[in-house]
Amino acid sequence: MIDHPAPEACPALVLETARAIGCDPAVLARLEELQSRLDWTTLLNIATQLTSAETAGAAHQRLAELLPQDTDNGMGILTGQLLAAALVCSIYPALGLDDGIWTATMAAFSRFLRETHRNYGSWTYDRGFWSWRQTALLIIRLGTLEFEYQLQRPDPSDPGKDWPDSRYLPLPDAAWCRPGSAAALAPDSPGYACLSVHIPSDARLTRAELDASYARAIAVFDRLHAEHPERYPLPVSFIACYTWLLAPGLYSLLPADSGIRRFADDYILTRSTPESTSHQLWLFGVGAKTLEELPGNTSLQRAARRHLLSGGQLGDAGGPLRASTVVRAQTDFVV
Repeated sequence: MIDHPAPEACPALVLETARAIGCDPAVLARLEELQSRLDWTTLLNIATQLTSAETAGAAHQRLAELLPQDTDNGMGILTGQLLAAALVCSIYPALGLDDGIWTATMAAFSRFLRETHRNYGSWTYDRGFWSWRQTALLIIRLGTLEFEYQLQRPDPSDPGKDWPDSRYLPLPDAAWCRPGSAAALAPDSPGYACLSVHIPSDARLTRAELDASYARAIAVFDRLHAEHPERYPLPVSFIACYTWLLAPGLYSLLPADSGIRRFADDYILTRSTPESTSHQLWLFGVGAKTLEELPGNTSLQRAARRHLLSGGQLGDAGGPLRASTVVRAQTDFVV
């Protein structure tokens, strides 16, 4: 299914991909400057492995060892992953996914670069540990949200690993789940699949945008499982999210018409870690070393800062999507 280019064609393909997803000209210049120093035959082999869920994690580790992050601000890793994104472009049509979905999904690379530049003032790529999920077709952006196909199966080699995933299970009665999922979610089950929801920093959390994403995700992943079980072997049993945006400590700080609050109302919280500080980078940025140094440039920052200074916690939390949300989404949006 993959169109394999010749190694000598790969440098141009990487730059073409970077332009297509909106990378900054300064990033393009850095990528072009690096190209003459790369072993493109090896890089193409790694990039090919980055397109498969079975091999992508290990391939990223190999890529990071070949082109260490600290030698070029991650631009070598970015090059390998952009090459994988280019290869995946030929897979999308075969899976019934259009160019717009590919562009929206792979735009995560340029978004991550802009976020890092905003935080640190330099063009640095530090999300390679995460972005192989995009190239392996595990994360797909459908509208305003991203959905990660997570295949959960017992691991006999790791008896300490939670099974089933204790963040979400057992599912509350009000959660949406596939009919017949009870057997799939049982502790003695051979496995199950869920969709983990991710909220891109440019997401628009309106009611219409959220519901359109949910309806589309269920339809798309149902079809992918039916038509391509080699990549998506189990049907999606439920949809869930775990993030600082769902933290109970944050909810009370938000106005009633907040998009984050609207998003949070779609989920049933089944677990929280109030001591987590995962919110700090995304809410306050970098630089602050103490609570007193936290910025207060926005109303949410000021409210969160007061809350933390008074001894409160934010943390993170998560749980499954409500059945009522899915019913509304599928009623209002026919995919």
